Amino acid sequence: MAKVILRPGLYREVIAGMVWMLLRLEGCMGPREVAERLRQLGLDASRGKINDALVEYTGRLFRRMKMDGHVVYCAEERV
Repeated sequence: MAKVILRPGLYREVIAGMVWMLLRLEGCMGPREVAERLRQLGLDASRGKINDALVEYTGRLFRRMKMDGHVVYCAEERV
């Protein structure tokens, strides 16, 4: 699998799109799980950038919930 390396041109919109697709395919996840899974898929992004994208797009692409006392993000069905 090709490795995606974040450069200054790869902005939060791109990261948010990748995270949204991951959450649509695999279900709700916590921020740490999202970062780990994206790293396994070849996206070399810091947890900070991924968290920024999650926070910025909550309400539009993602839904923030608490499950068993932990924060998880789920993909919105309709974008």
